[in-house]
Amino acid sequence: MRLKKNFFLKNIEIFKENLFFWANENFSKFVYLDSNDFKDFSPNFSFEKIFALGISDELKIQKEDNFSNLKKFYEEKKDWLFGFFTYDLKNELEDLKSENIDNVFFPKIHFFCPQIIFFFKKNKLEIEFLNDFFNENQIIEIVENLSKKNFFKKTPIFLKKKIQRRFTKKEYFDILKKLKNHIKIGDIYEINFCQEFFSEETEINSIRTFFDLKEISPTPFSCFYKLEDKFLLSASPERFLKKVGNKIISQPIKGTIKRGINKLEDEILKKQLKNDEKERAENIL
Repeated sequence: MRLKKNFFLKNIEIFKENLFFWANENFSKFVYLDSNDFKDFSPNFSFEKIFALGISDELKIQKEDNFSNLKKFYEEKKDWLFGFFTYDLKNELEDLKSENIDNVFFPKIHFFCPQIIFFFKKNKLEIEFLNDFFNENQIIEIVENLSKKNFFKKTPIFLKKKIQRRFTKKEYFDILKKLKNHIKIGDIYEINFCQEFFSEETEINSIRTFFDLKEISPTPFSCFYKLEDKFLLSASPERFLKKVGNKIISQPIKGTIKRGINKLEDEILKKQLKNDEKERAENIL
């Protein structure tokens, strides 16, 4: 059973930073989601910031049938679930295969029911917790401690080796030529071609790196995901999908244009978008 407890904090930022380090020291798995106070997206945000910690139950790594296993897991729990899908899950939906080098070894899918969830909204903090793991006095003690003591230290990021790219410049352009040919002969009509940048035998401070990322790129969909010794750091301006009742919301960047300062400028921008060959191709796709 989930219980709730509300608090008002004097300094929400210090608390949040302390919470990061406390979570990292005490939990092998947690997730933090942050909208970075984007007002333009606020009507479609259910929460400003969410921190979900600990595992009450989780969807274990599966070799196949991940989507059906996730559906079964959700139907059994009927509780908060946090997790991720990796790109290679496409191979379960289509007759495809992946032969890219993988030195990170993230599972294809991971979802978990948290022991405790922190919801932030301005200076208000709402905590939902499972009474199998925490009681109200423990929750109060956690909030008091994290409000007083500052765990956050601006430790540097250590890079023992330079960041490398997966292709040489020549290899990259050779692949581009092949992809253009596939478009010409009609095999495909659009490609999102990327390459991996990586560094091996490297030590970084993952939390410090995430705070630096948020400062450089404060996007409406930021995420920090810890999975034992693996970390997922993300800063995205786009929402893939959100479902509320029978309504689905998607907020992409491609094929869109900014709003004007008034209705007249809106109409001008609409026409600009409609007549832009590249943006039109995105919307047709």
